[in-house]
Amino acid sequence: NVYLQTSGIYREDWMEDMSQALGAARLVFGSGAPYYDLGFELERIRRLHIPAADREAIAGPNLARLLNLA
Repeated sequence: NVYLQTSGIYREDWMEDMSQALGAARLVFGSGAPYYDLGFELERIRRLHIPAADREAIAGPNLARLLNLA
């Protein structure tokens, strides 16, 4: 029952490693607003070297599923 959010994690390789180790379904987008720049946080997700479907899931659907909104 462990989920990781992405805000403030400036090592993209760490997010890629966690995606492999835990599965991309365990990563959820976090903006860290107002302390972190939303556009930058989204761009970091877009640049991950993981399958496009996993990047898309991290950006929104994973959290929706976790919160039972899907």
